[in-house]
Amino acid sequence: MNPNVIGPLLFALVGLGGIVVCVVSISRAIDSEQWMHVNGEILDSRVEYRGGKTPTYEPVINYKYTVEGVTYEGSRVRFGGTSGSKSAATEISNKFHGGRIVTVSVDPNDHSKSVLQPGLFYKIFFPLVIFMILFGIGLSLVVTKWRS
Repeated sequence: MNPNVIGPLLFALVGLGGIVVCVVSISRAIDSEQWMHVNGEILDSRVEYRGGKTPTYEPVINYKYTVEGVTYEGSRVRFGGTSGSKSAATEISNKFHGGRIVTVSVDPNDHSKSVLQPGLFYKIFFPLVIFMILFGIGLSLVVTKWRS
């Protein structure tokens, strides 16, 4: 194997791995539209600051729900993430304020998996696009290095 190919090959493999993870997440989001619905209660709701170059905020929502006499706790609001601006995070947090009774979508095959807003959300596609670009760049570099 050409040693110049190893770096680009790893780059492509990271992209491919990310694509697989994203596709699984998208599949779960689609499946969640058919999950069973139960009543749940919001335990607490807050907005947390996530540092970085661009300040982002994340609504943290904890809830409980009962299926077949067993009580579970969840924190997934939706597939695709909820981080963003402070006002957007606050809006979600306010919608799911503590003590509120809500509908929780629960995976019928694994009752410990749940979500408050089932289905696809546009943010779920951002990482997929990034990983596809990484894979494409890595693959084109592999081909270029292999030929040289």
